[in-house]
Amino acid sequence: MVSKYYNLAKPGIVYGNLLSTIGALIFASRGDPDISLLILTCIGTALIIGSSCVYNNIVDKQIDAKMPRTQSRALPLEQISQTNAIIYGSILILLGSSLLLCYVNALTLIIGIIGAFWYVVIYGIAKRTTHHSTLIGTIAGATPSLAGYTAVTNHIDTTGIILFMILIFWQMPHFYAIAIFRMQDYKAAHIPILSIVKGIKRTQIEIFIYTLLLLITLPLLTVYSGASLGFAVITLAFTSRWINIMTLSLGKSNVAWAREVFGQSLVLILVINVALAIDYWMI
Repeated sequence: MVSKYYNLAKPGIVYGNLLSTIGALIFASRGDPDISLLILTCIGTALIIGSSCVYNNIVDKQIDAKMPRTQSRALPLEQISQTNAIIYGSILILLGSSLLLCYVNALTLIIGIIGAFWYVVIYGIAKRTTHHSTLIGTIAGATPSLAGYTAVTNHIDTTGIILFMILIFWQMPHFYAIAIFRMQDYKAAHIPILSIVKGIKRTQIEIFIYTLLLLITLPLLTVYSGASLGFAVITLAFTSRWINIMTLSLGKSNVAWAREVFGQSLVLILVINVALAIDYWMI
């Protein structure tokens, strides 16, 4: 039963988002991160993200029951009651909020709460009503990076906004790729994603557009925020590689192409956050 509750908090999403929190926090620390601050920020942020995932599972229970990929989750199978899930999610967000408020700062807590609310409520409504839901949802997905930055700085400035936009532009190709290779699941649940409403070709075009926007945004950290030239070179090289792979793979089936784009997006976000973390030591 412990594993059921663990998976209800979508640990893959939690750990993936923490990568961005850690990268931004170490970047903001300029080579001298406070380890206790890092640990407490990660725990508090993880608890809030986990809570939002629990609530997302609650509101998506009926949708999950229609999708083959999610039919085996604990709530659709009634292995965990909705009441217990609400209690569990509430405990997680209370613990996470207390940690961030007491040991980090109020701004980081506010960003975390906004991200959770946006994911559960705003995105929850959007994905049922508009094919623009992916773009709307990226707001929540970009908050962990901003939270990592403000945990150190306790304010939002140009650097924080650039970090936020990097995550926005990275998420769009990442999630649009999922929208292609999981399209049948979304059809079964009657979710109006772009690949269904406007077609796969339109989705592929937007993937290229947002990737190019990412390519433009990454060097702004060097131009405006004092990031190293090494950061710009490494991240631009890997983003260009991603675009090249997208282009060369166009001859494959749509599903195979989208899976490759998705897989390479994971490589890129790892590279971006590692480059942020070691930026202080690069030229």
